[in-house]
Amino acid sequence: MREQLARQFDSATLVRYDTAMAQYLRGEQPKDVPPQLGPLFVPINLSFMKSLSSFDPRRRSGRSASPC
Repeated sequence: MREQLARQFDSATLVRYDTAMAQYLRGEQPKDVPPQLGPLFVPINLSFMKSLSSFDPRRRSGRSASPC
């Protein structure tokens, strides 16, 4: 997700995003969330965002019997 955001936002906004996301994934209320990224930090998204941040596509594709 960060790679997609890097195409749309400046470096200062990305630093704020990184800080807020780290807080969010620890279960804390993020501080200083850029307004345009606020919808990513709603409580209902927490489980999804945790699974997304822990997903390793290289490890997952190694388990596949089909070519990836």
